[in-house]
Amino acid sequence: MFDFQVTTPILNSPYEAPNRHWKIHEDQPAELVEARRKPVYFYRFPGKETANAEREDRGIQVELLLVSIIRRQMQAWRDAGYPGASATTLDLLRHWSRDGRFTPLFYAQREAAETIIFLTEARADFLQGIDVPLDEPSDTAKAEGVRAFKRLACKMATGTGKTTVMGMLAAWSILNKVANGGDRRFSDAVLIVCPNVTIRTRLAELDPMAGEASLYRTRDLVPARLMPELKLGRVMVTNWHVFEKQSPQGSSRVVKTGVAQTRQETIRIAEKSTTARGSRYLSLADYERQCMLGLIETIKEHRDNDGHLEKVDVRATRYVESDTRWLKRVLGAAFGGKQNVLVLNDEAHHAYRIRSEVPDEAELDVFGEDEEAEAYFKEATVWVDGLDRVHKHRGINVCLDFSATPYFLGRVSNMANRPFPWVVSDFSLTEAIESGLTKIPQLAVRDSSGASIPGNFNIWRWILPQLNPSERGGKKPRPSRKRFFAMRTRPSQCWADCGATRLHAGRRTAKTGHRYSSSCAKTPKSRRWFSSGSPTTNRRTASRRRACLNWSTVMVKSTPFASTAKWSKTPIADRPKATRIAGCASRWTQWASAIGRATRRACRSIRRALRTLPKN
Repeated sequence: MFDFQVTTPILNSPYEAPNRHWKIHEDQPAELVEARRKPVYFYRFPGKETANAEREDRGIQVELLLVSIIRRQMQAWRDAGYPGASATTLDLLRHWSRDGRFTPLFYAQREAAETIIFLTEARADFLQGIDVPLDEPSDTAKAEGVRAFKRLACKMATGTGKTTVMGMLAAWSILNKVANGGDRRFSDAVLIVCPNVTIRTRLAELDPMAGEASLYRTRDLVPARLMPELKLGRVMVTNWHVFEKQSPQGSSRVVKTGVAQTRQETIRIAEKSTTARGSRYLSLADYERQCMLGLIETIKEHRDNDGHLEKVDVRATRYVESDTRWLKRVLGAAFGGKQNVLVLNDEAHHAYRIRSEVPDEAELDVFGEDEEAEAYFKEATVWVDGLDRVHKHRGINVCLDFSATPYFLGRVSNMANRPFPWVVSDFSLTEAIESGLTKIPQLAVRDSSGASIPGNFNIWRWILPQLNPSERGGKKPRPSRKRFFAMRTRPSQCWADCGATRLHAGRRTAKTGHRYSSSCAKTPKSRRWFSSGSPTTNRRTASRRRACLNWSTVMVKSTPFASTAKWSKTPIADRPKATRIAGCASRWTQWASAIGRATRRACRSIRRALRTLPKN
């Protein structure tokens, strides 16, 4: 299985269109193809199990036909000199692609931005045969006045520079609107929505009022002469959490003011009444009081082994703010009365319409826990409901989605595991690797067991056969911690032996240590599974492993860190050797930053151990 590996994966320049790719064949050497890779995805039926436990079912390869058509016709538009584009747009396109730029833009960034511009401004004959589906609401929502708005999605691998593309398109829209105020294709009010506070802080550089410190100048997206016009626009960055309607007097008091809203939800019993990540928590006293007042109709109670109430499924009536008050709170200060808003969704895979309230059969395979699934779908609902409200009262010109994984995860009927139908641009992870834009992943190819397929290649498939009946459970297996400790021992034995060989040979040239990082979705779970205890009992072996292998456990979330590293925005292929390993193309993520710090600690430990050896 591991006999055929690609030794030179980087084939293309990050600044030019990809023109070569590796075609991977199972159990055969990779084939070099002199053409760009087709935009495809692999579809697996939800809940489908792999027949052969040692081979993953990659699914059915499906071409993104809409993306292929747009690529072909957009190239003809380029070759013809961008007919239909405004003078402002032509000025920006020349500025982005000119020779001698101090910070040249990646082809992935220029292609994504030009795709949106092409669909907006290209002459009609170049757009023939291109039909982007609308994100249609349900019939019930339509009856309440909800209207579909136009969405266009750019699928870009992490590390290819989505934030820069957002800045390019915000500048393009604002400058065109300032130049021609009557053209409704453009907007000078830009609403940027993101999933958490960390990303919101990073995206603050998209506000043109930051002047020379804004992304428009640091990445040279807008000429200095056009910055005064750009500042006439309004850019607002917010989290999806603000879209949820609030109770006028807070969540802990029952006050019948505002608009009555009845819905079915799950309430968790906690020490105090609050909301967190879209989940609602009530103290036991508040829960009983709201039941007495008839604001909550209990459907089902969930209790622990001691009979304590943990959560309840209820049909609840809440009094929330009106749409007018909501708009004033969310948009008032930044936008005033501006209409025809341009929306940019960062990490847009969190925002899609839930078509069914009934959980899918394979839902637990995706999210692992009921609470995680409920929080995810609550987030999707609040996010899209907020955009529907903006469109109803202010009008959304177009909503641009940016994500590396714009897929439906569940509760969307037969669309689960498929990409959004409005994806119009695709620069996949494989293309990013072949262009030197992202790090090259390494898979486990051997461990101390000697098996043809190492346990760490697919940890879950390796652990499942070892579970006893109590750990298997019914609907959701709950393995004990010792199973994961055993899994950790496999790579540590291989790496420790490798490091010990170096130590006993008296080599002092080692510069880096081996890393093995375990990842969990939440900090408490990370501490529970990996942070305490040790699978190693032999003192000498443990000491040797500590010198050669440093363990770390980090909480992983999709919260990128802004990097101040000198080479953080330079493709890996163009960096000095010392920065190719440590750097990350474009932006660091939280987990990469944490692992980087732990790696440096490991290197220091190895150097201290090597100093005690004789110099040979």
